[in-house]
Amino acid sequence: MRFPLVAQIPASVLTDHDVVIAMSMDVPSHYPADVEMVGADLEMTPGPRTRPAGPSDVSAGTGLVQVPPQLAVLTARVLNASGQPIPTGQPMPRGRAVLEVKMDGIAEQRASWALAGLAGFEAWLDNHELVAVPTAMSGPGLAGTWRIAFDPSQITSGQHTIDIRAYGAQRGVAFGEAFTNFVLK
Repeated sequence: MRFPLVAQIPASVLTDHDVVIAMSMDVPSHYPADVEMVGADLEMTPGPRTRPAGPSDVSAGTGLVQVPPQLAVLTARVLNASGQPIPTGQPMPRGRAVLEVKMDGIAEQRASWALAGLAGFEAWLDNHELVAVPTAMSGPGLAGTWRIAFDPSQITSGQHTIDIRAYGAQRGVAFGEAFTNFVLK
């Protein structure tokens, strides 16, 4: 069986004539398969990260203005002590819990074509700092999944909110924010 495969490739593949670039792709599949290129059709379209320039915006003679890169799409959820999601509407038992923070770089690249470096993120439980995670020790981080164990046994029963704030490593990159709630028995 043959299936078409569509991929977005960086512009440098088409503009850097002195470099031969080998591209590899991960193709999720439930079947053992090999990817073989039989033919390629290139469709040159401006991406969502560009907009027509006004008279004072023209950059490098392209007539387009680049939008700055954005942080990865940020989501969070609270898991029970064994790392399983808490069923919707169920209170979480006292004891250890796990905060799962996900930053989806692929989703952001689909949306804006550029991913900003991540300097780190903080998690705040009911406006009190729970954890701060630097990711720029050996260069900026980009995306990933972090699981952080915490002990909510010292807080009151009822509804609680965790606010996650991600910070870019570059000037001008908007910070990312996500919220998650849980009910403690």
